[in-house]
Amino acid sequence: MPTEYATPRDYLDDVVELVERVLEVTRRATSVLTDDDHRAIAELELDIVRRDELIAGRCEATAIAHGRMPLDEARRV
Repeated sequence: MPTEYATPRDYLDDVVELVERVLEVTRRATSVLTDDDHRAIAELELDIVRRDELIAGRCEATAIAHGRMPLDEARRV
């Protein structure tokens, strides 16, 4: 079971890492692809799915533990 987010920053860090992977796939896919590029894209896509599932799990754990989502606290500021 994933652990809950301690702070909204932890959540945002995970989301930024996810977006970086998505952008890297997009960058690689728009160039001439070699076999290594195809392999790298496949690995990045697998990492994207895993990170997405981890973020969803950590959000759910946060909601269960604290009755709120990661950015709910930041909205009150």
